[in-house]
Amino acid sequence: MIPMQEMWVYYVVMTWVGLLMAGIGIPFIKGKIPPNALAGFRTPRTMRDPAIWYEANAIMGKDLLGCGIVILGSTGGTFLFRNSQPFDRLVLINTLVILSSVTWMVGHGLWKLSKL
Repeated sequence: MIPMQEMWVYYVVMTWVGLLMAGIGIPFIKGKIPPNALAGFRTPRTMRDPAIWYEANAIMGKDLLGCGIVILGSTGGTFLFRNSQPFDRLVLINTLVILSSVTWMVGHGLWKLSKL
């Protein structure tokens, strides 16, 4: 049995992960992050052309926002079932949601970049 305190820490961390992903997406959506070496959708193509940088990163920002919202929803959903399901099953569900969201975001971003 997982101690209740550890479960709460897990749900607080997962909530922050969702909020952080959503929050990071907003400046990219608004075009506030110029081409740089640290953050953003950095490919040779986006680094060469600022117009492509801003468009690709706006798409990435929307995807980050969406993934953050999905993670928050998954975290909230598993929190509601915390007393009726084994904790490791709920962790697995949230892990799969994160992995599939990030995989979708990367694939979607690369697909959209190929269309620019």
